[in-house]
Amino acid sequence: MVLTLFHLQRPHTTEQVQMDSQTTMSQLIELDRARRNAQQAASALRETARWSELVREMDEVLDTKDLSQLCTNIEGMEGCLGALTHLPDYKDRLTLVGTHKNSLESLVAPQLMQAFNQLQEGTVDPVLSAEEIRHLIGLLYRIGRPEAAQNYLISCLKVCVFLK
Repeated sequence: MVLTLFHLQRPHTTEQVQMDSQTTMSQLIELDRARRNAQQAASALRETARWSELVREMDEVLDTKDLSQLCTNIEGMEGCLGALTHLPDYKDRLTLVGTHKNSLESLVAPQLMQAFNQLQEGTVDPVLSAEEIRHLIGLLYRIGRPEAAQNYLISCLKVCVFLK
């Protein structure tokens, strides 16, 4: 009789443990989901603050015409965009990054053409001129404008060929 009562209670205990385990697992899954949502929200807040800081700095950087810093800020802004896709003004932010890329390209272009011309004319140290060209082309590549760099190079080569 004792064995029979023990066996009858055991399945009930096992079922109870399984139900408790399922409830606990459901709660753990829900807690994990809430933790991930909180982490995503915190990340979005950090990126929003970073974006705001970069936008604020951009006017100063444009005034100083520091091309390397301008490029770094643009890269930072692009890095923020991944976490900000859910915002209603996301397209405006994309447009702003594009505008800053255009500004950087418009600042790089005359310097690049001048460096090409100086290299062709031999008016400056060829090593320094080549380094400047490499630096300016690198800036265009960093902001995703390799076609622009290639177009400037082709234009300068055409000028060099026509001048000879």
